[in-house]
Amino acid sequence: MKKIYILSLMISVFFASCSKDNSAVDKTPEVAQNKIYASIGDLETRVQLNTELQTVWNEGDEITVMGPGIYSQWSFDGKTGDRTGSFSNVESYDPNVEKFTKYLAVYPAHGNLDYDATTAIKSEVIVNLPAEQKYVKGSYSPGANIMLGTSSDGNAYMFKNISSYLRLSLVGQKVVKKIQLLGNSKEFLAGRLFINSDNNSANLHSDDASNSKTITLDCGEGVQLSDTPEDFYIVLPPVNLAKGFSIVVEFTDGTLFSKYRANQIGFYKNTIHPMDVLNVDPSDEDKYIYIYHSGDRVAFPRVLFAEGVPTAGSVNWDDGKAEMLPTDLEEELIDHVYTDGKPSHTISVQVSDANIFTLGHCTGVSRVDFSNF
Repeated sequence: MKKIYILSLMISVFFASCSKDNSAVDKTPEVAQNKIYASIGDLETRVQLNTELQTVWNEGDEITVMGPGIYSQWSFDGKTGDRTGSFSNVESYDPNVEKFTKYLAVYPAHGNLDYDATTAIKSEVIVNLPAEQKYVKGSYSPGANIMLGTSSDGNAYMFKNISSYLRLSLVGQKVVKKIQLLGNSKEFLAGRLFINSDNNSANLHSDDASNSKTITLDCGEGVQLSDTPEDFYIVLPPVNLAKGFSIVVEFTDGTLFSKYRANQIGFYKNTIHPMDVLNVDPSDEDKYIYIYHSGDRVAFPRVLFAEGVPTAGSVNWDDGKAEMLPTDLEEELIDHVYTDGKPSHTISVQVSDANIFTLGHCTGVSRVDFSNF
């Protein structure tokens, strides 16, 4: 059986900046029969990180290989933590010789890829960057990190990183259930990613309705925080967020924590973008608006940083339910309906920086308290 051998470099990962050391690139070994060799060439490229912040593979990782006369999917033979190992063929597709004019490989495997080579200067591989990602301690969601491998002869592949990364560091005493990331200008953050195999550039098309404007990091049964920063990694495409981004952290007790960054930020491929450590526990610096309400229906509040600029925040409805504030000004706001039978509620709205507060209607509202804002 033909096998693909992946020779991962002994690479240390540095969070402060992205740099390259060309002297670290292994020489390609002589090509043996029924073997294809590949190396990971980017300093920060990895499928998963080990405790020494070095590149490692996961058991069962799969890649897709394509080129003249070859179009197939391969599975990693080694174990999680290995940096070198072989891949065995698990499935083959129509070689589509007329489309594949050069040899490419993609991690993670995407099955029968949508490949477009319509012009000599635009050879695109279309893959999926997931909007739903899974928390992995000290690393990324399995299968979320995208790499493209190229080869001049189909025997030796060099992989380079396509994705960018956001690292959140949280402290506190709560248990994290999930984290949501969204751009303040409603940019697409996940979906069908078009990779130009000529220059390794990548983008999400703005007219593709199947793309997502949010990425959710699912923490499963929950991640317990402490006074020691806990890191959470979110994989996203190379993208410029013109008005910054917002994050909303949901905890297992139903409460929310939000953080709004208003400044423009560019997320670059093969680069980790760390945020300052955030304390998610309540403090005297938190800003709250309290709405005192009676009845079974209340308007969803709208809170803005400035005219036309929504801010991140959360609403605790005082009935065991909490939601993030909508950041899409075109989104229709739907009233919250109470089913707990209580005649009145004290609604708390927690935000970062804000200057404008509105309610679609004041039915049942007896008072709005801004004294803690």
